Amino acid sequence: MKSQWMVLGALALAVLASSGQAMEVKTTSEGDANAWWARGGGSWWETTATTGGAHYYGFPGYVQYYSTYMQFDISSASGPITSATLKLNLSESSAPGDPVAWLYGCSNTSTATGVATQGLGGDTLMATFYNSTGLDWVDIDVTDLVAVNIASGYDWACFSVMYKGYYDNSSTNLTFSTADAGAALAPTLVIETGDDGGGRDGNNGGVPEPASLGVLSLGLSAMLWRRRRGN
Repeated sequence: MKSQWMVLGALALAVLASSGQAMEVKTTSEGDANAWWARGGGSWWETTATTGGAHYYGFPGYVQYYSTYMQFDISSASGPITSATLKLNLSESSAPGDPVAWLYGCSNTSTATGVATQGLGGDTLMATFYNSTGLDWVDIDVTDLVAVNIASGYDWACFSVMYKGYYDNSSTNLTFSTADAGAALAPTLVIETGDDGGGRDGNNGGVPEPASLGVLSLGLSAMLWRRRRGN
C-alpha cells in the first residue's frame, strides 16, 4: 500500500510541475529611453531619466512631446506561453480628454539589440490609457504578442507608448517609472510558460490537461476506497 501511495504522489507532482513556471524580465538602463521632439529644437533621446511615458505640451507657438520605448530580453523563455504581463508603475495619467495615451507592441523584433534608442516602436495596439487618479502598478496582457515573438525565435520583446495631443494650451501626461528609478520600480515583463523541454514554442498551453487531472483524481479515489474497505 505504501508503494502505491508513493506512485500516486509522484504522479501528482508530475502533473503539477507540468503547469509551467514564471520568469520576470525588467528593462535595463539602456533598455528604456524617451524620444523627445520640440518645435525649433529638433529631436533627441533621453536615456537616464527616472520616469518615462507619453507627454505632450502644446502652447501658442510652441509644442514639445516625448514617447518612451522599451525592450525586454526574452531569449531565455521556452516552452508554450500561458501568459505574458507587462507591469508599469504608473504615477500619472491625465489629459484634457480621453484617451491619454496608447501602448504598442512590435511583432517583428528581429533587429532588436536591447537598446531602446533603436526606436523600435510597435505595430500592434496593446492597451489604451485613460484619465485616472490614485495609480500604482498596472498590469497589461501582452500574451499574444510575446508568444509570436518567442515562436519567431526573437530574443527581444519591444514596446512603445504614444501620446494623445490636444493641441494649444494643453498638456498630456502619462508617467511611469523607468529602470533608472531602480529595479524595484522598473518596467517588468512577467512570462508564464509551460516548459515541456521541447525548446522555444509560442503556442499557448502548459496547463495540465483535463485528462491528466482526471486520471490523478480517479487514482486517488480508488486508493481511498480500497483503504476504507480494508479498515
